[in-house]
Amino acid sequence: MEPVALLPILPIRGVRLTFTLTAPTRLRFFHQPLVAALVRHLMDGALADEPRLWLEAPESGRVPFPQGDSYHFHLWACRGGETLLETLVERLRQLPAGVPAAARGLALGANLRFVSAADALSGERYEGVARLLPYDAAALARELDFYLEHPPTTLRLLAPARLLRPKQAGRPTKGEGRYVHDRGELVGDLLGQRIDDTLGTLLTAVGAAAPPRGAARFMVTEDDIGWFDTAYYDADGDANPMGGIIGQVQLELSDPAALPALVLGQYTGIGQRRTFGWGRYRLETASGAGTRPARCPSRGVLARAADAANVELAYRCIRANADGRTAPDLDPLDDNLTALAWSEHSGPVDDLLAEVTERLRAAALTPAAGIDGEVLSRPQAAPTGPRGPRAEPLRGWILQREGKAPRPLAVPPFAERIAQRAVLQILRTDFDPLLSAASYGYRRGISRQDARDRLQALYREGYEWVYEADIDDFFDSVSHARLETRLRSLLPDDPVVDQLMAWVAAPVSFRGERIERPAGLPQGAPLSPLLANLILDDFDADLEVMGFRLVRFADDFVIACRSLEEAQAAAARVRQSLAEIDLSLNEDKSRVTHFDRGFRFLAACRT
Repeated sequence: MEPVALLPILPIRGVRLTFTLTAPTRLRFFHQPLVAALVRHLMDGALADEPRLWLEAPESGRVPFPQGDSYHFHLWACRGGETLLETLVERLRQLPAGVPAAARGLALGANLRFVSAADALSGERYEGVARLLPYDAAALARELDFYLEHPPTTLRLLAPARLLRPKQAGRPTKGEGRYVHDRGELVGDLLGQRIDDTLGTLLTAVGAAAPPRGAARFMVTEDDIGWFDTAYYDADGDANPMGGIIGQVQLELSDPAALPALVLGQYTGIGQRRTFGWGRYRLETASGAGTRPARCPSRGVLARAADAANVELAYRCIRANADGRTAPDLDPLDDNLTALAWSEHSGPVDDLLAEVTERLRAAALTPAAGIDGEVLSRPQAAPTGPRGPRAEPLRGWILQREGKAPRPLAVPPFAERIAQRAVLQILRTDFDPLLSAASYGYRRGISRQDARDRLQALYREGYEWVYEADIDDFFDSVSHARLETRLRSLLPDDPVVDQLMAWVAAPVSFRGERIERPAGLPQGAPLSPLLANLILDDFDADLEVMGFRLVRFADDFVIACRSLEEAQAAAARVRQSLAEIDLSLNEDKSRVTHFDRGFRFLAACRT
């Protein structure tokens, strides 16, 4: 759409509302549906189909909140939504008073005490909607000037997006199957069509004529997306599915006329459920620069990890793990490896914990990579050269165990292991609700025996055939780029992503040599099992959507089937799904067999 066609939507204004939690609170990973439920109850359902008012939930991605923590979200309105926005802000300023009886059981509402309201664009104190700094035609023009000089090459989703597939034979026309799910489905100009559809709906809502869809002015040349399931719970407690894709796409801009819609879509969101906060994205240039300001949580992962009690717990866990290792397990060719890898810090423990805490706090203050522009000032190009935190080289050795092949390990220095463990203790609580029920490895409260019990239950239900498989060289093959995309989609503006990727990509020091690691998760690093589950969760979701009964423990898995034909179909789907995340099967350890013939799972026993 041409800029003039979009002007009836403008101006857009936003308010940042900050609250204090009056009680310990546990939320779902994606907060957008929870904030939307509160907003709709406060407006007595008046916003059920209102496209001119929408929200943004920067705290999304965090599950537990202690009493007294800060919580904030943003509300936005385009032309025609100003009165609704003003009314809603006034009602939110009364919290916790004025919560409707029907909303008292919501995850957010009666536990929020209003603290402040500010202009979402300028940061100035809120003094009424009319005095909010407008995102207007001049602001849009400034962004267009920047992107004409530095064309966007990446569209990074910051919240799940529900984008309808084109209708075609053999594809679902109802339910969640109607939406784009997997890599390769955002073909051609489908993304551009969905952006035009969203802005066309807004134009109609403000009383303007929506122009027809434009021709293909930009194309998606590559995508790295995956699906996450979630739901919105209505006043009766009924779940309404609202899953969506996260990830990023690479763009090829063929016509500058596509830019206005692309730029404006960053602020309105796109696709279905965008008023809930779905479909938010950021445009980035080839250097990583952008114009959309960061939307950071009140307390990011690193800041929470730096809490004294959390760091002390991490130390105790790493110390106990270190004490459990014995010298005979290590490669005797490395003279000082035992001391380097497992010795206690040479100084007082308090000094060690203070050092780890300071490292985490310093990393928490590092700006998120790629967030360099300001929406209402001239955007700046991203700095050149390496950015973000660093990680010390990993210490490598060969683990020798009787009767087993040598196993190469790469372990961070002692202080860095504690720092990783401190971050793990935060992230596993936040990420665990996202993970598939088919994932049994390295999760609290779930064991190998649970995986075996699940298989036995499936057998009793008639699933007598199995496809057992193993991912080829999994821990050394994980794509750093795909892992980073997934992390930045789940924790868009949290500095922890830069720190995680620095740890993941750290080189290995082994026998006097420095070994660079362009791919893989280091076996021996505390965070690797969690990140392995995260990267494989999209694989789990693919198989579940197809109706397969998967049981996975890290990179070992089996699929229980009712027939030989189903097991063979599972094998084909597995290969396709793994290829989407740049992984492949270990064919020597993959086969179809009948349950009664026995098979090996978790390299433990005949099941």
